[in-house]
Amino acid sequence: MAANVAGAIDGRDPEYLHQLRVGIRRLRAVLRVFGKITRKGKRLERRLREVVAPLGEARDWDVFVARFAKGKARRRAAHLRSRAALTSPEFRAFFVEAQHWARANAGTGEPPLAAYAAAALDRLHRKIRKRARNIDWRDEEGRHDVRIAVRRLRYACDFFSPCFEGARRYIRVLADLQDVLGELNDIAVARRIGGARLEAALDRRERALVSELVPAWRGFEKRRRFWVDTGKPAAPAR
Repeated sequence: MAANVAGAIDGRDPEYLHQLRVGIRRLRAVLRVFGKITRKGKRLERRLREVVAPLGEARDWDVFVARFAKGKARRRAAHLRSRAALTSPEFRAFFVEAQHWARANAGTGEPPLAAYAAAALDRLHRKIRKRARNIDWRDEEGRHDVRIAVRRLRYACDFFSPCFEGARRYIRVLADLQDVLGELNDIAVARRIGGARLEAALDRRERALVSELVPAWRGFEKRRRFWVDTGKPAAPAR
């Protein structure tokens, strides 16, 4: 994550900001999971969310400009706000505090990590099922809620996968579902910031993606949970 900060501040290549935000979301997912057993993890996650909030707007405009070649002035303004967030004392202070917290908690986890991971993943999986219950996939707000829950489970699975065998196929199915939901969210953002001129094109793409979303969801539902049904602790490293 830290490796992408300089490129995101520079702002000329949007991929740095994209990868930085992916790293931030992964870190927030881990902090949120461990926030169940340590209040410091929860507090760090909340601080990080507040400090990097301007990055989301900048990324939204990157996606919009890349797709429609419009809105360049507003993208520049959003990137100035993003740069201010990344160079702020609050952002630097977060990194220092997070590193201290990680060092202080290294190797001290109870319960054993695999058992804790299984409980955490099961909780995140149930949250997805709850948010998707009786959902109409054409509903933008409902899809958004499911997307957030899917993303959190995906990043938690990535983090905990070394604790189990058989995680790769499950994560691949989850990633496919996340990709479709992510592009649908890009359309929702473009509709919000792009105005009525793009409505027809966005509607066509949305309908096509919703038709892809149904089988992607079914694939997720059918895939066995590696941490419960087929999962077993990974062999110790030699």
